[in-house]
Amino acid sequence: MLLAGAIASPELVVATEHRLTPALASPTPPAAPTPTSSPITFRHDLYQLIHQRMCAEPPARAHVMAQLSASITARSFDAGARLMSVQWSAPQLPQPSLAAQMVSMAQQTYHHGGAWGQCDAPSRTAPAFSGHSPPWLREYHPLQAAPPAHPRYGWIITTPSPYAAADPHLAAALKTHCHHLELLTLTNSAAGTATLGTTQQISYRTWRQLISQPTLAHTQYRSISLRCLPRTPAWLGPMMWFLRHQSPPHSAPAAASAATGTFMTTLHHLINQHRTRMGLGHLQPPPPALHPALQLIAERLSRHPGLTHHHHELQQLTNQLVQTWGADYALSSLTELRVLADNPHAAYSQLISSPSHHHAIMHPHGQWLTGHQAQPAHLGEPPLTTLIIAHQLPQDP
Repeated sequence: MLLAGAIASPELVVATEHRLTPALASPTPPAAPTPTSSPITFRHDLYQLIHQRMCAEPPARAHVMAQLSASITARSFDAGARLMSVQWSAPQLPQPSLAAQMVSMAQQTYHHGGAWGQCDAPSRTAPAFSGHSPPWLREYHPLQAAPPAHPRYGWIITTPSPYAAADPHLAAALKTHCHHLELLTLTNSAAGTATLGTTQQISYRTWRQLISQPTLAHTQYRSISLRCLPRTPAWLGPMMWFLRHQSPPHSAPAAASAATGTFMTTLHHLINQHRTRMGLGHLQPPPPALHPALQLIAERLSRHPGLTHHHHELQQLTNQLVQTWGADYALSSLTELRVLADNPHAAYSQLISSPSHHHAIMHPHGQWLTGHQAQPAHLGEPPLTTLIIAHQLPQDP
């Protein structure tokens, strides 16, 4: 599956704990469809990465899509990608219709790149589906009635970036779409790679050099990221376009109470374990009087699609909260983090692997943490978890 208001909250691509499944071998790779004229750039690199695997046994199951999401993160470094499996009952769906659906899906989340593919009809009995608008496009759902005979299948993906990380056209696209760039690295600590170090700014030239290397294993960097503050719309917060990292550090086994707790309880415990290892105090649950207000903010912000951050709404809610409770609790600001993950350990790994997310979680003035989990919007997309960290004013020594 970045950025709700504070520059310290980035967007993450969907990540899971599944191992990468290699693409099926084929002597003749499929030719990508001819893209029609649209405001969204067709990503041929993603088509080559995705199409064979998505169409191996259509419609793609959730675990296949999770593996592909991990593959996108590992191979193309695209952050915030949204992948959807679709099904329709008409005997033939014109390709421009899938292209139009890709454009619509991208525009909903302010993405600039995407790809789509049409799969051959399978010979086995087709699984069930649920209807979607428009009527010829249906999303797979395992609980509904069986579809008409001979359904056809396809897939759609959209990405914040219109080009691959190494594409020479990327620099011009960044100038066109981004008001400001944030190029960050998360370094290994001086003591080695067992713990994480600091978040640092780097130049675009350095970022390009790092993104083109075969691996980051022999560098001082745990991860590197590129975030874009969009020119339009004005309310949209920064969006992470690319994130590359070494294998994220595995969390220590949670205590028994956390292991058997809810998603948020376990994630909260893992974050506090990490803060302890970094020499920081715990992020506490909000006080009873403050908790309903912070929880309502998390629920309101989670209504926005995918990893889209509504900067103006966060700012408005922060101002209202500080005016009401600032004097009683020395509140100064809020940070929103959004992550797509199907379990708390995967969410934790994503958060500490991203330079901007790690910086937000490790902020010394962070005091309280709460969150809300929304149901997946599409097949194969993990639940969206929206975290709110409330900061206190620094105390006088």
